[in-house]
Amino acid sequence: MKTAAPALVTFLNTARQALQFDLWTFTLASGTVYRWTDADVDIKIDTRTFTRSPIITRDKVKWTRGIEVGQLKATLSGPVVLVDGQPLPAFSAAGGFDAASVALERVYLNDAGVVQGTLVWFTGVVADVLPSRMGCELVVKSPLTQLNQQTPRNLYQAGCLNDLYDSNCALNRAAHTVTGTVSAVAAGNNPALTVTLATAVPARWAELGVLRFTTGANAGLGRTVQIQAGVGTGLVLQFSRPYPFAVTVGDAFTLTAGCDKAVGTCQSKFANLLRFRGQPYIPVPETVT
Repeated sequence: MKTAAPALVTFLNTARQALQFDLWTFTLASGTVYRWTDADVDIKIDTRTFTRSPIITRDKVKWTRGIEVGQLKATLSGPVVLVDGQPLPAFSAAGGFDAASVALERVYLNDAGVVQGTLVWFTGVVADVLPSRMGCELVVKSPLTQLNQQTPRNLYQAGCLNDLYDSNCALNRAAHTVTGTVSAVAAGNNPALTVTLATAVPARWAELGVLRFTTGANAGLGRTVQIQAGVGTGLVLQFSRPYPFAVTVGDAFTLTAGCDKAVGTCQSKFANLLRFRGQPYIPVPETVT
């Protein structure tokens, strides 16, 4: 059930016509808040100001009774629009909208352009981001999606239950990160990169880790390393998926070690066995004794 202020209810019941626009509030995972509108002018409500960029279109909002998870698709366009200092397409491709909170309001104005009130239309969390050359498409799901939790939360499994570098793992990400530059780029849609590191690394150290560029067209963007060939300071790396923009020789990056969640890796690679949360010695159900 939607609720509205008494003044807005009176206006909607008595006005012969009204102007109405969308008001979007995006709260990023970092806490930064952006407010945009599809109106022709900026709209100010109390202490909030909603600006006109980027161009936002959306599908219809569906209201249902029960606990069905609602969903809204919104398309943001504006290649010159800067979000957190980056162009909108690059920001979305880098995961800037991941886990962002979204609130959609509908604002109503009279013939003179005076705001009469707002009505909350949809709230949710960004569940998927589809970047494009002009912007991105966001799939926003209602807070009910948080009910889709695995129960019990922890299952018996051979692999570690921790996420690498999280509070349970407790490893220092910076201590397992090296810097480097690209020295050669192979041909192809997902080219292998020959890189030179400032610090030598052992075999398979970077596999399942992340290479994130700090300069060049892909600055701020990271990809998971699939295969590491070589040891020391000269490596050839292949990735799970390509970078959105062309990589050039000389581009600088940071490279973080990865983990396959195996007990041997936790012990020999990270010396973190005391925090390992897998159960590799429990027989699987199919084991015959």
